[in-house]
Amino acid sequence: MDALDQTSWRGDTLRPWLAESFLPFWAEHSFDDPNGGFHDRLSLDFEVMPVGYKRLRVQARQIFVFSKAYQLGLFPQGRALAQQGVAFCLEHGWAEDAGGWIFKVSPDGRRVVDGTRDLYCQAFMIFALSSYYEATADEAVLEWIDRTVNFVEEYMRDYVHGGYQNVFPGAAQGSQSFPRLQNPHMHLTEAMLVAARATGRPDYLTRAGELVELFFAKFLQTEQGLCGVVEYFDETLKPLASAEGARSEPGHLFEWVWIVQLYRKLTGEEGLSSKLRDVLNEGLVRGIDDRPGYVAACFDEVALSGEVLKREKRLWPQTETLKALCAGFEATQGAEKAEYGARAQRQLSMMMKVYRVGLTTPAFHEHLDEHGKVLTDYYPISSLYHLFLSFSEYLRVFPEE
Repeated sequence: MDALDQTSWRGDTLRPWLAESFLPFWAEHSFDDPNGGFHDRLSLDFEVMPVGYKRLRVQARQIFVFSKAYQLGLFPQGRALAQQGVAFCLEHGWAEDAGGWIFKVSPDGRRVVDGTRDLYCQAFMIFALSSYYEATADEAVLEWIDRTVNFVEEYMRDYVHGGYQNVFPGAAQGSQSFPRLQNPHMHLTEAMLVAARATGRPDYLTRAGELVELFFAKFLQTEQGLCGVVEYFDETLKPLASAEGARSEPGHLFEWVWIVQLYRKLTGEEGLSSKLRDVLNEGLVRGIDDRPGYVAACFDEVALSGEVLKREKRLWPQTETLKALCAGFEATQGAEKAEYGARAQRQLSMMMKVYRVGLTTPAFHEHLDEHGKVLTDYYPISSLYHLFLSFSEYLRVFPEE
C-alpha cells in the first residue's frame, strides 16, 4: 500500500502501511548486517553513503523505532533488531575513562572517531534503552539507564547556573561548549519521562519535572508580544544578546508542547493547561505557512517576534506539529477537540503526500523549500525516529479511526 494511492490518510490506512511497507523497508535498508548497528545515511538510491562513522544518537533512535514497533505489534522482528542495536552500543559506545556514550565510532564500531560525550547523545541513549525495556522487559539494560543518568548528573549538570552543559569534558571541546543549547535539554526531558514511565522510578520523574520547570523559566519566551523557544544561551543560561538569541524553531515549540503534556499525564494532571493551550495556538499561527499556493507546513525558523527567518521546511518539524496536535486533541473537549483532531488529520495527510511526492518507496523527502522543491540528496536515518514517534502517537490517540 503506497501513500500516493490514498486520498485520505487515517489510522485505518496508516497502521497497515506501517506494518507492511514502512517498517520492513527500513529494517532492510537501515540495519548494518555485517557490522551490527544501523547505518547513518543513505543515498537517494538507498545505497549506504560512506560517511566513515556511526553516530550513537542514530543507533539510539533506531533502537527506539524497532522497540516501539515491536511493542505495538506492528513488526515482530523489531525486537531482534532493537536488541542488536543495543548490543552494538554496549560493546562499542561507552567511554572507558569517566564513562558516558561517545559521539561517533567507526562503521564496525572498533575505533573511536569522536570521543565527545554530548548531552544530546546521553539523552537519546536513556530514551532508547528505556524504550527497549518498556517493550521487552529486558532487565539487563536497567543498569545502563542508571549509569547514564548518573554520568549526566555528575559530569554535565551545571549546579551554578542551572541546566546542563552541552558536552563533556567542556574545557576540552572548546567551541562545542558554547553557546549553551535548549535542544539537548528538551530531549533529556523526553528521555527522563520515558525512563520514569518504563521503570516506575519516581526519581526519574522528579528530574523530568525539574527540566519542565527549566523550560518555563528559561527556554519559553511569551512576554511582550514574543512567543517561542529560545535556542541559544550564554554560559549563565541567559539568551544570547546577539540576533541568535532571538531565533526560534517552531518545531521545538511543538515538541515541547507534547513533552510537557506527557509530563502532566504522568503526574496525574488532567487536560491542557491554559498556558500550554495559548502556546500551542500561538505556535500554529506563527509557525505554519498558511499562504495560498505555498506548502502548508511548519517553517524551519522564525523570530520570537513572529517574523519568518527561514521559509524552508524540514521534515522533522512536521512530525512535531502532528504530535502537538494529537496532544491538544487528547487533552481538550468539544469544538476545540474537534478542531485539533481535524488539523491532526490534515497534517498527517500533508506529510504523506507533500513529503513523498514522486516517491514509490516508503521514504520521505528530508527538506523542502516553500514551494515544495526538494532540497536534499540523501536520506538521514535519524529522521525515522521523528516519523515513527509521530505515527505511533497518531495511532494511539485515534485508535478507532
